[in-house]
Amino acid sequence: MNIKKKRWIAVILCIYFILISLFSLTYIIKEADHTCIGTHCSICESIQTAQKNMNAFSLADIHSGSIIAVLVILLAAHMFVSFTFLRATPVTQKTRMDN
Repeated sequence: MNIKKKRWIAVILCIYFILISLFSLTYIIKEADHTCIGTHCSICESIQTAQKNMNAFSLADIHSGSIIAVLVILLAAHMFVSFTFLRATPVTQKTRMDN
């Protein structure tokens, strides 16, 4: 498979997991204060399904705050490397300097 196709598939899967988690969390928050009719309440069953979705897509050992911190550190490192080492030079821009 082509590298670009793999990247797009990975991006689409990441967006899918993020949206599932976000919609599940939104539904749980919205329906947390519903009027329960007792056993076999359809809203309670939907909330349990949303919680199962959230648990299935989450990492049990890693907290979301640490994931965000790692992503921020990686982004900062990437920006540092790209601004420090990958600068545009006359050689990289193929500018002739025959003067």
